[in-house]
Amino acid sequence: MSKYGANIYSDLGIASPKRMLNKAHLVEMLIRKISEKNLTTVEATQILNMSELQLNEIIRGHFHAVSASELRRLTKTI
Repeated sequence: MSKYGANIYSDLGIASPKRMLNKAHLVEMLIRKISEKNLTTVEATQILNMSELQLNEIIRGHFHAVSASELRRLTKTI
């Protein structure tokens, strides 16, 4: 039995843990869609109309400043 709960953000004491977990799930969906379509990062950024740096930051988990609505838009667009 693990001493940690189902939400790592809550376990780490991060503000708005439910929102962060939701955003993490959206990023996971985005990554999965990019992979399923066999897109390169460059191809994905062209479809999403964003820079490689922006997409790479999101994929690497640096999405705190990105809104859930923007992540939903990216997931739908790809």
